[in-house]
This record gives sequence, C-alpha cells and structure tokens, in this order.
Amino acid sequence: MNVIIKCHEALGTAFITVEALPMQVITGNLQLSLPIIDWQALSKPEQETQVQQLINQKTQEPFDLSQVPLLQVIILKLSSTEYVVIFTMHHIISDPWSTAVIIREIVALYPAFADGKPCALPELPIQYADFAVWQRQWLKREVLQNHLAYWKQKLGATLPVLKLPYVQNQVATPSNQAGVQTFNLSAELTQALKIVSRQEKATLFMTMVAALKTFLYRYTGQDEIVIRIDVANRNRGET
Repeated sequence: MNVIIKCHEALGTAFITVEALPMQVITGNLQLSLPIIDWQALSKPEQETQVQQLINQKTQEPFDLSQVPLLQVIILKLSSTEYVVIFTMHHIISDPWSTAVIIREIVALYPAFADGKPCALPELPIQYADFAVWQRQWLKREVLQNHLAYWKQKLGATLPVLKLPYVQNQVATPSNQAGVQTFNLSAELTQALKIVSRQEKATLFMTMVAALKTFLYRYTGQDEIVIRIDVANRNRGET
C-alpha cells in the first residue's frame, strides 16, 4: 500500500482552504498503518455479521479533508487462509476507475513481496494534479463558453419524463429513489451482441444502451428518452 501511495500523489493529498480557496497539500512520505483484527475465534455467522457491521461503520465515518490519509485500510483475519481487507477512501482522491488501478497494482506487488523479491511500480508520466492544472488552464474563455452553451442547449429545456404504462399513482414531483434489476445473458447471446457491435463500429456498452432505449420506446412510444450515465471523464491514457 505504501508503494502504491508513493506512486500516486492523489492518495497522499489533503485539501485545505487558503484565503477562501481550496488548495492541495501533497505529503510525499506518507506511511499508512494497516491494523490487523483477529476474528478467528468467532463463528462463521458471527464473522459475517461483524464484517458487515464494520463495513457499515466505516462508510459512515467522516473524513477531515485537511488531514492525510484520506484512505484507511483494515485487515480482518478470519482464519489462517481467509482474510477480508476493507478499503475506505474519500471520493475526492479516488473513484471506481482509480480503485480498479489500486487493486491491479496490489495484485502485481503482493506475490513479489510475499516471495521476498524487490518490486516497484513504473513512474507515472504525469500525476493527476498535473492533468487537473492543464485542464483548468485549457477550460477558459471561448472553450468554456462553448461547452456551457452546448449543455445549456441540451439540458436547458424541460427534459422528457418517461411515462411507463404500468406506473401507478404518478406523483407531480418525482423522487431520486431507484431500484436495481439484475439478469444474466447467455454466452451465445453475449457473443452475438459483440459481433453486432463490431459490425456497427460500436462498443458493447453502446449496443446495450441502444437496446435499452429501444425497449423503453416499445413500452412508452416516446421519441426522446433520457438515460443518465456515469462517466469517469478520462480520455487520456496517462490518467
């Protein structure tokens, strides 16, 4: 973990206020301590309960953004061969994309260190703070105005509300509550979708979104359907 933190300045960054403006403070020699909690004496059901309770507790604990580290790692020992590692990180220094990078680097470093072999991560060509500075310098005046104008035109009018035929008691003010529907596609269907995507020069994700919109059109008859999608805004390999 300390090798990874040394590689990525964002993981050793705190945020303070100077003359009413937020400023980054990067700690170059941050050493993270990893407490180990031994729960081997607990029964399996007790372990599962304790693990979930600790996860819930850690997700509720606030961070002080002016103090490093803005991440915490706890190791739970459930048996001689089973451990649970809990990562708690503030969103200001990480997101799902960067979390995947951390996990990939742990997987690369762990077996080498376990065998007593030296291992280092390649030095990054740029740090994320460098990218943020470049982006702030670029996103000014005409560039900024063009982006703002585009989104004001796209989102400024009243956005269409999806009118599904089976929704009961439609309320005047919709809430942000949502649900999750999970299902599996067969291997054959998945392969067929990949082939169609390649033929249409689209990603599998684009094909699936198109299918979802077609499905919603079938039930609503609406020509305009708005789907919100989270994106990481990473369009450069270095970030």
